[in-house]
Amino acid sequence: YLGDKLKVRTTFNFDEDSSILWSGIRLLTHPPCLKELQITKEEIFSKGKFEKGEYIREKSFLIKNNVIPTIKKRNLEYEIKLILRQPHPNNPDDDLVVNKTQKIEIKAKESNKQVIKPNPLSISISGLKIDLSKDVFK
Repeated sequence: YLGDKLKVRTTFNFDEDSSILWSGIRLLTHPPCLKELQITKEEIFSKGKFEKGEYIREKSFLIKNNVIPTIKKRNLEYEIKLILRQPHPNNPDDDLVVNKTQKIEIKAKESNKQVIKPNPLSISISGLKIDLSKDVFK
């Protein structure tokens, strides 16, 4: 829900000792006119060496109130992307990037606040007439 924290639990299994450049999670959306748009991100691991084994981390995202809730009819959907960046074993100039995504639905909280109504505006100057109407999100 908007204004709440979204808890994300990640599990990493390393089969051998590994070096990591960066790992984190991002909340993304894909607007029709752009590539992916990042809403927020959290770092899980920074640069370092990790021993063989399982690593479990929990992080929280604050979903701000100015984020628009999921609208499937308008193709406005969100996803969480887990990113793990490691040095490439064969090419030191390139990084090996592992991605995993999970779709989520963001909902608006039910509230007793006053409903915002559109305020159309009409201006007439010397025979020139301009009509503006505001688009209000519901």
